[in-house]
Amino acid sequence: MQWPNQFLLVVLCLGIAAIFAPWLIPRGRRTRQLGLIFALAHTACWVAYEQHLHSIARAGDPLIRIDLLLIVPLVILAWASAIGAIIVQGLRK
Repeated sequence: MQWPNQFLLVVLCLGIAAIFAPWLIPRGRRTRQLGLIFALAHTACWVAYEQHLHSIARAGDPLIRIDLLLIVPLVILAWASAIGAIIVQGLRK
């Protein structure tokens, strides 16, 4: 079975970008929610990856549960980073 390695790389790179992007975005009223958009995009990409894995899996195939070890913590960190950036930007005003 061919595992979707490129799809996994996209999920991981988007997760890393979602963690760091809220802190690199310049302050502004409209850009405050941009961190949430990155976190939402990462979550949607992860859900699409999981659906793709389940669609290509055959009976008896051992699914590698990399999401429990790596992707789920990245999703949590992305959301925490976005919310933390919004809180810090709110405190600075």
